[in-house]
Amino acid sequence: MCKTRNWSTAEYFLLVQKEYIQAELRRKIYPNAKDKRYYLKVMNFKKEKIEDISERCKLKNIFNSKEKLQEVKEGLFTPEGVPTFLEPHELAHYYFKGSDFSYDGEIYKLFDVNWETNCLFLKKGEDTRVNVEVGKACRIL
Repeated sequence: MCKTRNWSTAEYFLLVQKEYIQAELRRKIYPNAKDKRYYLKVMNFKKEKIEDISERCKLKNIFNSKEKLQEVKEGLFTPEGVPTFLEPHELAHYYFKGSDFSYDGEIYKLFDVNWETNCLFLKKGEDTRVNVEVGKACRIL
């Protein structure tokens, strides 16, 4: 997170909306209840700020405008729906074995990851298995 002391209200408003979406995803992927509570607390704080600025300045935000939500998400996710903002140590939480993933319009389970080759090993049922490059399959949350 950047220091926002010298930012304009408009710049801060855009940043806090991005941070809300980031915290929401992190709350979903972290398995530890303590982490989930922390990110929920962050989300509540960010939501208050977003709604306060939005009300004062009569601005659309990610809660009252689907278009604004999509606009903010475009900078945070690939076209496949994979987050671009996760730190390297968070990837293990996102690519958690046994999680459901969407690939090519179908639902798959992640059964392994090879970080050396950046390859996901997905399976659908007992017979269908596919190898996919990391970043080409989106976790279903």
